Amino acid sequence: MATSAAEALAAAHERREEARRLERRRTALEAELGGRRQERDEAERRLAAKEGELRRLQGLTLERLVASLRGEREERIRRAEADEAAARLRLQSVRSDVAALEAQIAAVEERRRQLGDVEAGYQAALAAREAELERLDAGVAARLRQLDEALNAQRARKRELAEALEAGQGARSALDRARGALESASAWGVWDVAGGGFLATAAKHARLDEARQALDEARAGVRRFRRELADVGGALDVDVNVGGFAAFADYFLDGLFVDLLVQSRIRDSRQRLEAALAAVDDWLRRLRAEEEASDRQLAEAEAERERIVESAG
Repeated sequence: MATSAAEALAAAHERREEARRLERRRTALEAELGGRRQERDEAERRLAAKEGELRRLQGLTLERLVASLRGEREERIRRAEADEAAARLRLQSVRSDVAALEAQIAAVEERRRQLGDVEAGYQAALAAREAELERLDAGVAARLRQLDEALNAQRARKRELAEALEAGQGARSALDRARGALESASAWGVWDVAGGGFLATAAKHARLDEARQALDEARAGVRRFRRELADVGGALDVDVNVGGFAAFADYFLDGLFVDLLVQSRIRDSRQRLEAALAAVDDWLRRLRAEEEASDRQLAEAEAERERIVESAG
């Protein structure tokens, strides 16, 4: 009977803590979503401006005539096309972020709905446990209450640590994949600059696309790790926006100027990824150490509780 009531209280405590975590997560996600929506609106305005600029250069305008007379028209069109392509890809990236955050918020809200009235469930389980402990020696009952509270808190902490570790390992894997994709894109880009021909150009574009997708996944993984880390009192201060890699003009265009710009952006992105990997690895080490300490404390408290219950019986 004692074990059943204690387990019911532990389960109720777990559900209440999960509900609280979900509410904190929803608040954080909604704040992040607000920021991403602002970025989306700005990206839409920027794309419209770049499209207008390109149309003016391509159309029959005075600006086009002046540029043609100066011999600048083709270069200005090329740069305008690069800017328009960059703005378009930036908008696609931000829209993807917005959709992902909206889906995450919906999932959090659905899980919170499934949990129901967690506070009422906890209070009922607590009352049942208190009624049971009243039949025991006062000193024994007091110690069991303390152990119940400590065990519930330690189990909740262990669960949060496990979630943070899972998110951190996912972020690390995504960052590592992005690093590999950037290295491949850089190698093919160098070959293309050196005159690798059509196959090198095609391979370069394919690898750039893979790198863009890998970086999108890495950013999402780091955001999730940052949220889970906040639940255990940590903070991850890294930048994996990698200087707007998703907006690389080379995604659509070729040419020495753009190719060299892409190589510069790739180097910058790789440096940011290395810094992010180092920060994530550092936090993973800390979390594993705390998890091991938490396991020891939990085992000691459970062993003490079992001894008290057996002797009281």
